[in-house]
Amino acid sequence: TAGGVAANCIASWDGSTWSPLGSDIDADFSGSPRSGTYPLTVNFTDLSTNNPTTWKWHFGDGSHTSTSQNPTYTYTSSGSYTVTLIATGPNGPDTATKIGYVTVTRPPTARWSFSFRGSPTGCYAWVWGTIDNVKQYPALFQRQAEAGYVYSGVIPEWANDLYMILKWIDPCENWTHTKVVALDYDGRWKFEYLAKYLRVHIGKERAELNLPTVGDSTGTIQTVYTVVNLTEWLAESRSLQDEYIIVDGECPDLPGYLIGTTPIVFDSLAGPDENPLLTTPLTGTLCRDGQTSAYVASTCCIDRGDVDGSGVLPIDIADLVYLVDFMFNAGPVPDCFDDGDVDGSGVEPIDIADLVYLVDYMFNSGPEPPPCP
Repeated sequence: TAGGVAANCIASWDGSTWSPLGSDIDADFSGSPRSGTYPLTVNFTDLSTNNPTTWKWHFGDGSHTSTSQNPTYTYTSSGSYTVTLIATGPNGPDTATKIGYVTVTRPPTARWSFSFRGSPTGCYAWVWGTIDNVKQYPALFQRQAEAGYVYSGVIPEWANDLYMILKWIDPCENWTHTKVVALDYDGRWKFEYLAKYLRVHIGKERAELNLPTVGDSTGTIQTVYTVVNLTEWLAESRSLQDEYIIVDGECPDLPGYLIGTTPIVFDSLAGPDENPLLTTPLTGTLCRDGQTSAYVASTCCIDRGDVDGSGVLPIDIADLVYLVDFMFNAGPVPDCFDDGDVDGSGVEPIDIADLVYLVDYMFNSGPEPPPCP
């Protein structure tokens, strides 16, 4: 058309000459890495030909886009992601879509577990994740526990301290406080994130970390505070014993342990050669009253809602009875907490929301439990 742009052409006419508008864009891209555990940071590179001038990226998670030529994007949840690039030049856009281009999986899960010995009536137990020595609510675990059972749960990614309290009911009312930390000094003392620390030091070096919890079975010392520095324990850990002789808060058979009679205080400004963990040191003989473990494992989830681990589907009344018994009658712990996480929230311990979800699904035509990751 005179004085304009010819339809479906790549040149314009100014009344005397044709001027090329440029070649058509051929959109293409690459990304690296294309697979891994979350959080996964992928570097995308524009490979489009014929010099596009604008770019729009869709990363496949439904909401996030970028207009950079070579963006970097971090995926924070598991899934298979389709990536699209719309590259635009003078003649218009071209689109490149790569289905399932990025695959993100759940990282191995850092978990805690504990068991205790020799109390016919059990104990009451709490487990907290903490941030910089401050307990975060709600507790990760809070209920009556029985001797002989192993209780477990996930260590949250945000936690840089795991804190457990056992209140003994019988034969004497003792309180055992145990803190598990990994310390690092970089101008000042700080706690490392436990889940990340365990994936590095436990997942690769050993299958499981076993830590004894100690208390006074005679009831003479009714409250014992213990903090375990994992950095020291891993350097020279010992096999578990039934009895430990504590002198000024320490024991050669418990490397990394500091044991006292007052709450543990953390002094981040202590010198590099000083212990930043402080308490009134204990001297005496203590027994191993239980065991705390930390380990790294891939998800055990097979069929979410199969709480009793029977492998029998569909989910049935036996699963509901098992869940109620566990939650309210101190019944056995599900072999896989992920299967008991009926609503798929990822929040542990298993809570009332999971029970409500299961009842709604079984009796009110509610939604099915979400699939395992």
